[in-house]
Amino acid sequence: MAFQLPPGVDPATIPMAPPPDGQFSNFVDPPSQAATVLGTGISFGVVSLTFLVLRISTNITVTKKLGIDDYLCVLAWMLTTGYFGISAGLRRLLRHSYDIPLTWLDAAALRLYFASNFVLGPTVWASKAAILTLYLRLFGPKRWLRYASYIALIVLTLVYWSSPIIAGLFCAPRAGKPWDGEVIIRCTDARVLGPIYGSVGLAADIFLLILPLPIIFRLNLARGRKIALAAVFMMGIFAVIASIVALIYRVQIYGSDDPTWNAANTYAGVIVEAYMTIIVSCAPAMSSLWVNKISQSTSFTSFRNLITRSRTTHTTSMSDKVVSSTKNSFTGSAMNLDPRSQMSGEEQMSYMNQSKSYIEIHSVSQQFNTAKGGIHKSMRIDQSTTMRESP
Repeated sequence: MAFQLPPGVDPATIPMAPPPDGQFSNFVDPPSQAATVLGTGISFGVVSLTFLVLRISTNITVTKKLGIDDYLCVLAWMLTTGYFGISAGLRRLLRHSYDIPLTWLDAAALRLYFASNFVLGPTVWASKAAILTLYLRLFGPKRWLRYASYIALIVLTLVYWSSPIIAGLFCAPRAGKPWDGEVIIRCTDARVLGPIYGSVGLAADIFLLILPLPIIFRLNLARGRKIALAAVFMMGIFAVIASIVALIYRVQIYGSDDPTWNAANTYAGVIVEAYMTIIVSCAPAMSSLWVNKISQSTSFTSFRNLITRSRTTHTTSMSDKVVSSTKNSFTGSAMNLDPRSQMSGEEQMSYMNQSKSYIEIHSVSQQFNTAKGGIHKSMRIDQSTTMRESP
């Protein structure tokens, strides 16, 4: 049954829902979630598109062909961007229900709301199917993984492709009926499916995260390479986090008296979940791009050599400074060990006489050691003179 207003009541002055106690409806400049949804969609859309373009170009140049997973990834990005566009079209409804006048719930807004529910399931399905088909291409010879991937694809297809059917049954008018308030009432009855879709999505992301790990750790690779390869696939943890956030918002909208405000959070959560899944599915291609292209390029090699030379020069410079400092330290120590530096004039003369006597004795000692048996013939020492010059 459609909304019935008393005669003479202007629907532009009636809010979609009554405001909470102590608050008033604001139709002019109320709080809005539009900026959050737009900012989230644009930023994640650009990043995911960058990853997607690099993935397609890498697979074309390295493997010389595209797989089903590549086409599904492109489809997922297109559907997610379409879902974001629909959400952006509903931006003036992304506020509290009591700040929305009834006149804004026109046929155009209701069609957009129907479209968002219609494409939601296929959008999430395509992003997750892209990862499953990637696993089939990379690890297909493993029978258990192949069976697990096919079973997961069947389950996800049954769950997510029911979304268009449910949207047609609950969120569209009956044949010959207008797009009016009755559509909103019936579509609200179907919001119980939101937590179900969110739970399935979270379980699927966890499954996709752990599925390839047993194969990776059994590969005949060095431990470091195994860890690096596992880290590429472990990027799926970000998709799991996004799914958790989206599930929380779906639960909130189910039991909420402010569905439009929480719907904005749900739009943002689904957008992040789908775009993040696309980015994760591109991670293996990014690894291949690094190994086969970037690390082998002339520019990267030149940059790496420049860094190496810079480090070598810095190390050599530091070594020279250490050696120079050591020399200066020893030189300074030798200079400070000169006893004459702290003597008066008379003390220096006495010290020189003692040194002269020492030199003569040392010279005799050398002649003695050289003679080796001819000591009486080699030595010519005036002992009395030497003794007199001794201190």
